[in-house]
Amino acid sequence: MDSLPTTEETVSILVNRLEQYLKTSSPNETDISDVIKSLADIARTEEGRLICSNLSIICDLVIPLLTKLDNHTVVIQSCRLLGNLSFQNDSFKSILPNENLCYVILQLLDKVSTIESKTESILPVLIGFITNAADNNDALCEYMIKHDIINKLFKISIPDPDCKIIPSLLSLLYTVIEIEVGRKWFQSQTYELIVVVQTAEVFIDNKEVVETCL
Repeated sequence: MDSLPTTEETVSILVNRLEQYLKTSSPNETDISDVIKSLADIARTEEGRLICSNLSIICDLVIPLLTKLDNHTVVIQSCRLLGNLSFQNDSFKSILPNENLCYVILQLLDKVSTIESKTESILPVLIGFITNAADNNDALCEYMIKHDIINKLFKISIPDPDCKIIPSLLSLLYTVIEIEVGRKWFQSQTYELIVVVQTAEVFIDNKEVVETCL
């Protein structure tokens, strides 16, 4: 009986399959989503993260998919994969194209803000990914400040103080203000943002950064 493929072999098969799907003139987005979901599930484990971290092609293939809001399942699974790979994984974060990633996130936020029905499902995994990627990644934090991504997330995510993703937003904020540039940025913010943050804090007991696999 043939032995089952190793995790490394499975990752290689899935990445090759994704690459082939994306090269077709009319890619089947369900197939793409299924492959990315499989990779995201593998990346929930430390072994899977380490194996995937050696494949920079994953960034090249998956980050552009964050703008494909016509199929929000692809976006959600892409955020899951990138978020899981970033979880306590400095090796992967070192190959993230930080500034280009910020431009892609801005494109995604512009689209999400105009499609209310899809905002709730996409934002939690997007914020989870950004939080994991920003932890111990000063360069990404600085680019997010430069491009005003934190403010945009708050404006999109908090139409009222009962927003369910407040804890995730605060975790991201605390990650950013752990660095000096982030603290100075927050101190310079408008009164409205600081009041929103202070109001949101009453909804959670723990202000520590909460990292998680998605």
